[in-house]
Amino acid sequence: MKIRITDQQKVLKLPKTSIKKIVQEVIHLENELCHEVIIHFISDKKMRELHAQYFNDPSPTDCISFPLDGPEETHYRVLGEIFVCPETAVKYTEQHGGDPYTETALYTIHGLLHLMGYDDIKKTDQKAMRAAEKKHLEHLAALGLLLTSIQK
Repeated sequence: MKIRITDQQKVLKLPKTSIKKIVQEVIHLENELCHEVIIHFISDKKMRELHAQYFNDPSPTDCISFPLDGPEETHYRVLGEIFVCPETAVKYTEQHGGDPYTETALYTIHGLLHLMGYDDIKKTDQKAMRAAEKKHLEHLAALGLLLTSIQK
């Protein structure tokens, strides 16, 4: 599986090897076929621009996902692209506690789940999304793969 990562932000130093392991585990645990996925870590400014451009909403957000190939594509499936904003994670954890690296990992998981068909618009879908996020966070923690500030 090709996991392409770009890091265009300066708020958190992110270990690409660890991120790739997280992505592999989430996709594997979901039993999804994936040949390629792209993840971009971007600034708050860039995230606001994308949010405005694609969703007509210039407010900050944690991640945006763009699914590409559906499950019917079996020859070479590009799951899609995720844009993640670590700066949002830093601001969130400053206000609510927690670790910005773990929060950034959660945003990455959330984006991947969107690419694999999860949604969070309706209450029932939100429950399924939160349950999946929790399952993946616990699985990654058990494997020692969650991002932490220790990995800076």
